[in-house]
Amino acid sequence: MGTWQYYLYTGRQYVLEEMFDAYLNYLLKWEMNENGLVNIRPCNWSEETWYDAYTGEDSLVLENAWYYWAASSVQKMADVLDRNAELLKERTDSISGAFDSTFWTEEGYCSAENERSDDRAQAIAVLSGLAGEEKYPAILQVLQSVMQCGTFMEKYVLEAMCEMGCVSEALDRMALRYGDMVACNLENHITTLWEYWERESGTENHAWSAGPLLILSRYAGGIQPTAPGFDTCLIAPDFSHSESVSVSVDTVKGTITAEGTAQALTITLPEGVTAQVRLPGMSEVTIAQAGTTTVRSVE
Repeated sequence: MGTWQYYLYTGRQYVLEEMFDAYLNYLLKWEMNENGLVNIRPCNWSEETWYDAYTGEDSLVLENAWYYWAASSVQKMADVLDRNAELLKERTDSISGAFDSTFWTEEGYCSAENERSDDRAQAIAVLSGLAGEEKYPAILQVLQSVMQCGTFMEKYVLEAMCEMGCVSEALDRMALRYGDMVACNLENHITTLWEYWERESGTENHAWSAGPLLILSRYAGGIQPTAPGFDTCLIAPDFSHSESVSVSVDTVKGTITAEGTAQALTITLPEGVTAQVRLPGMSEVTIAQAGTTTVRSVE
C-alpha cells in the first residue's frame, strides 16, 4: 500500500517496476482456506503475528483486510505496468465474497474469536475497500466509542473516519487521543511524539505516532493527489474545527498552498498541476493554470 501511495505522490513508475515481482511472490505465500479467506501467517521474528503494540486486536479480520488491501494495491501496480496479477484477483474476489458473511455483525466487523468489535479491524476494513458505505454508520459508532489501538494504528483509524466523510469526528477523536500527550509536551518543552500513549513506556520520539500530521495535511488542510505525481489534485479543506486554514504541501512539481476561509480560499499551484477545488456551498471548481487564484463560494 505504501508503494502505491509513493507512486501517487511522486509519479515514479520505476519503483513499481522494481517492487512488483517481490510483492506478488510474497503475497502468494499466504494460503487460502475453505471459507474463501486467507489463513493467518505468523511472523518470522515472532511466534505470533503483530498487528499493533496494544492488545485486543481482531486478528482474523485484520489479517484478511490487510491482505485484501495489499493485494488490491499490487493489482493496481499490475495495471500500470501491464503485468499479470490474475492470481491475486482470484484471491481478492474470494475474500470480498466471504468477508461480510463471515465477520459482519450489527456492531461492526468482529470475528467469532473476538469479544467485541475492534477499532483497528473497522479501520482496515474501510481503507481496504471491503466495507461498503451502507456499513459506515455502524463502523463510525465503533470508532467513536472503542479506543483500543496504539499510536501506530491510530493513524489508520483517523484516516478511515476521514475516508468515510467524517473529518470532523476524526478531529474530535484526534484531540481526545493525543490531548494528554500534547499537553504534557507543551508543559515539558517536548517537540516530538511518544512511542506509546504512556510517556514512560517507550521513547519520546517515534515516527509511527506521527499519523495526525498526515491526516491534518490530507483531510483537514484538504490537499491530496488524484493522479500520479500530482498531475491532478484535490483541494477540499475541512472547516468544521476552524474558520480558516493555511496549508502547504511540497510535491515533485513544487509547493501547493491553500489559505483562507470557506468563503474565499487563495490557492497557489506550481506548473503542471490541475486542481479540483471544493468549498462548502459551491460547485467544484477546476484550476488549470500555475500561479495564485482565489476561489470564492459567495460572490
